[in-house]
Amino acid sequence: MKKILSIFVVILSFILSGASSYAYFIYIPEKIEQKIIDSFNTFGFEHLKFGKITRKHGQIIFSDISLDKQEFSTIKEITIHFSLLKFLLNPNHAQKISIHQLQLTGELSTDHTLSISGWINNEKTLDKLRNIPATMISINNSSIDIISDQLGGIRVNYNAQIQRIDTNDIVIKAHASSKQKNLKFHAKIDGKLSKTGQLSLTTEAEQISITHEDMSIRRGAAILKFTHNAQENTSNTSVKADIASVNWQNLPLRDIHAMLEKNGTNYSLLADGKTFGSENIEWETHISQVNGITETKSTITPTNITGLLSFLHRNQRLKEQGNIPVFILNFQEPTLLINTTMDHDVTDGDFKILINAPDFEVGGNFSSKNSSKNVLGFFSVNKTYISSDNDEIASIVPTRFQVESLGEFSINNLSEIAILDWSMKTKINDGSLYYSALTIPNIHAKFSYNSQKPKKTKKYLNFKLPLKNHIPQNSRINLNLFNKSFPLIKSIELGIYNGHIKTRLPILKNGALTQNNRLIVSDINLAQLFYDSGFKNIIITGQLGGVIPLKINKGKMTVSGGILQSQSGGIIKLPPNIITGLFPGKSRKMFRIRNALENYYYEYFEIRLDGNLNGRIMMTLNARGYNPMSHDKEPVDLSLQIETQISLLFKNLLK
Repeated sequence: MKKILSIFVVILSFILSGASSYAYFIYIPEKIEQKIIDSFNTFGFEHLKFGKITRKHGQIIFSDISLDKQEFSTIKEITIHFSLLKFLLNPNHAQKISIHQLQLTGELSTDHTLSISGWINNEKTLDKLRNIPATMISINNSSIDIISDQLGGIRVNYNAQIQRIDTNDIVIKAHASSKQKNLKFHAKIDGKLSKTGQLSLTTEAEQISITHEDMSIRRGAAILKFTHNAQENTSNTSVKADIASVNWQNLPLRDIHAMLEKNGTNYSLLADGKTFGSENIEWETHISQVNGITETKSTITPTNITGLLSFLHRNQRLKEQGNIPVFILNFQEPTLLINTTMDHDVTDGDFKILINAPDFEVGGNFSSKNSSKNVLGFFSVNKTYISSDNDEIASIVPTRFQVESLGEFSINNLSEIAILDWSMKTKINDGSLYYSALTIPNIHAKFSYNSQKPKKTKKYLNFKLPLKNHIPQNSRINLNLFNKSFPLIKSIELGIYNGHIKTRLPILKNGALTQNNRLIVSDINLAQLFYDSGFKNIIITGQLGGVIPLKINKGKMTVSGGILQSQSGGIIKLPPNIITGLFPGKSRKMFRIRNALENYYYEYFEIRLDGNLNGRIMMTLNARGYNPMSHDKEPVDLSLQIETQISLLFKNLLK
């Protein structure tokens, strides 16, 4: 009996051993092999072909696998690890799948859609991934070659580990990198695929470098978060990036911070940074796309208009123009607000330019067909007062102008070096210019400007002093519109009494008053001047000219060494009471002077001025002449000093 039992045990052991060997070496590998092949077939590759299959102890090795007919996408080797015990617990399920050298070839379209060679059915990829019969999938020493119109040919190397955990969720860990000229980066990827079909990925990328036809990126870092709901077929993407430098369409930018939120085809991008170069222009932009409509809101804050144009010229984004009015170039601390709305055919936009110094606003609209490289628009300055930003000055007599302007512009050849052409018509009214003790009121002008014909621009402003209506005057402020080396106001010129009074460069380039200046006086008709001044019983004929040096200090204007001289001979006739008051005494000299002034034909006449124009002036009169009615007709020299308040002398000229 014992012998029979022993034989039975041996036979049973042999049967079990044979069954185990059959299961381990034949049945289980065949089942798992077929299961794996069926799983890979579901991924939708057009020509999945296994070159060689090798079975080893606890392993099945697939070698030289092609995924497409041209063998652009291949797998060097797939190793399937399994155990008898785990197969009994979970039939048709491998312990681990190792994929070695998965080489994919793809193409990136202009709308950033990636297609893989041979992958003709990529629907429900996440479900297919979940159904692979393995607890863990590792992908090693693999790469994808991508052909792109924007980046050319690039290669991305990657390794990944996909593990099914106890909750039946799938955990994904991967590393990817590229070291090519057009694309460099290192990235770590962590993700999770839930049993409900929710995919979430977080990618941390560093040392990002991209070279593109229209844009290059250097020294970038980004965090990307991606979620996909397979049941609802919805995706969301968020990106937060910090980039040291970007060159976008030849514009060098730096210190860029960007945030992108993408939901399906809709997205929102917020970015800000500065420009490279001495201009150091700050900018920010918000771009959003909803239902195929793209909107942008951008803010640009250069130090001045000159800096903005210099940046665009230097980087070949705008053709240089040599005849932009200087006062526009000198606008300080402008803020440009630009909004656009773009559909498939047209881009429409509006803009505002907020000028801080002086304080005013320019607004406008523009439009462009997307198939064109040209922009057309118009701009305007509504009737507004531009005033001095000096509170101390403004509290006394405001320096201000009422300005109203309307213009149009075109930007052509946007794809290369853009060409800006523009024209405007401007009205200036109710202007007043404060110049220390003097105020020039009633400044007004109408002028047009065309960037193609700048020399035809009117280069002066008219003004009127508050003189009585019967006193003719022709006065102007001559402007320097195009010479950057000189201030805006070239000279101030008053045409009065058949002569001129002129001062040059009254205001410096920085807007401050010239501390030392000169009034140039010529051809002033003395007879008309004295008559209108209220001295109707005094007769003085002739013409007067000369130079009056002006000095401004702490808001006071003083004259030192001013001299006005006769430009030809003339006559002075004073009434007896004034003669006696000015030259009293009984000496022969006083008698001769009083006699001469009754009908004084002067050969030479001058007035010297010294003092404060805000207060009192010392006037020294010197003359040489004679009275033709006297018996001796000998020359009589006059010398007289009078201290007076100069404003009183011209009181009767004013309204």
